[in-house]
Amino acid sequence: MFLSSPKIRVVVRKRPLSSKEDGQNCEDIICIDKDTNAALLHEPKLRVDMSKYTQIHRFCFDDAYGKDDTNLEIYERSVRPLVETVFQRGMASVFAYGQTGTGKTYTMMGEGSSNPGLYRLAATDIFSTIDSRQNRDLSVRVSFFEIYGGKLFDLLNNRQRLESREDNRGRVNIAGLSVEPCPSIDHLFNVIDAGNSIRQTGSTNANINSSRSHAVLQVDVIHQKSNKLFGQFRFIDLAGSERGSDRGKAIKRKARMEGAEINKSLLALKECIRALDQQHGHVPFRGSKLTQVLKDSFSGNCRTVMIANISPSNRCCEHTLNTLRYADRVKELKKSKKSKRHNAYMPHQNRRPRQVEERAPALGKRNEPARQSKPKKRIKRNASSKNLPRPLSSPNRRKQVPPLRAHLPPSNNLVCKSPDSSPASSSSEAVDPEKEALKRTHEGVVAKIYELEDQLVKTHRNHIDTLMTLIKKDMHLLKEFDRMVHETDDYVVRLDKIITEKEESLSNLRRTLDKFKENLQQEEIASRNLGV
Repeated sequence: MFLSSPKIRVVVRKRPLSSKEDGQNCEDIICIDKDTNAALLHEPKLRVDMSKYTQIHRFCFDDAYGKDDTNLEIYERSVRPLVETVFQRGMASVFAYGQTGTGKTYTMMGEGSSNPGLYRLAATDIFSTIDSRQNRDLSVRVSFFEIYGGKLFDLLNNRQRLESREDNRGRVNIAGLSVEPCPSIDHLFNVIDAGNSIRQTGSTNANINSSRSHAVLQVDVIHQKSNKLFGQFRFIDLAGSERGSDRGKAIKRKARMEGAEINKSLLALKECIRALDQQHGHVPFRGSKLTQVLKDSFSGNCRTVMIANISPSNRCCEHTLNTLRYADRVKELKKSKKSKRHNAYMPHQNRRPRQVEERAPALGKRNEPARQSKPKKRIKRNASSKNLPRPLSSPNRRKQVPPLRAHLPPSNNLVCKSPDSSPASSSSEAVDPEKEALKRTHEGVVAKIYELEDQLVKTHRNHIDTLMTLIKKDMHLLKEFDRMVHETDDYVVRLDKIITEKEESLSNLRRTLDKFKENLQQEEIASRNLGV
């Protein structure tokens, strides 16, 4: 039933190895378990003695799709129920997330009519539903825009700059956004092709033609008589999620700022989706321009599907692991502290694998269980009972804590080849607080630069307008003085006033420019400290 369906569904899709990856002898390190809707990643690692082993990460989702699953199968199982949401006066959203080259565009767009993507499949159902006898008074219109550098651009109007404004009812409206009526599916795809042709892209080490902006296709179902919105379907093709190192060593400021803005918006999106799924009273949609514009997708009668696209190649292992962790945390459900303690050490429960992965580095570094682990707390509680003696304070006391590997969820006969916890087994999942702080500092400076950039452009335009007005006053004053309309003293006073206004306008522009240049220097310093 619609009312009982979850507000958020997170699914994962694995693409097959490409011909280029086959030529490079890349290995498939992803296994899709459809029985439990799980994705298992076999991470190749090295010990201190340079011997190889494999660490297995297991993530469970609402649906998991392998390399042989088609767009139609994904649509039928995960996306088609959203069409019903639209015709129940609701809003539906589909997000495609993942590293560039993992099949986001293929999932959304497909390959023509012979192998349609989610756009065409959803549009077909929308048009067929409208053509039914109960919905003949409805029509479809489309808008298409992108979010790049914290700014909005209209993809149906030659990338004209747009502004988002919030009305007195709390709804966000995009001023000047082009709206195209679409009487047929063919017309809809012509509109999409035209918009995609001018979308912002860039070259990275991970992808020669990487999408550097978030593209939002908005399909509105409208009442023909009242011209009011009946329902809405949004398709969001998110920018590729790469690290700074994937854009090359000697990257320019533009690429650094692109990456920082993309990471910031993706983090804000995750927090909004989690708040939606956990039914929080407040959704932090002001965290980025992406979530602010999509505010309506996170409130009221809305349903959302996130499709995490992953690569099977061992060369993309870190990217894939980051994507799976991102999607896993998006789906993280609200639980009481009591239930978390109860499930934390039950091997047969379907627990969160992320908790296990985050503890693994600590074990590798200390070569012993963490001192404040939950099993030890459990021992202390039991020790307070009259029936059990208090454990002795001795070096062997830590052996009473069950080994962490004993609590790993079942992996379908896929055995981890790491029987020990040597220092080398500390994987990249360990968070470096200093680096995270530097990253946040860099992202803050980048956000300030984008803000000051708009302010600088606005100040420059105001200066030109002021200058043109004052030049007209100059010409008028000279003409009157030539006609002896004003006395010399009056002429001098008025000229002095005009010059003062010019100096004030120019000084204001200079201060704004100096402030902008100062933040550019801060970005250079922050990027060097961050190592990007």
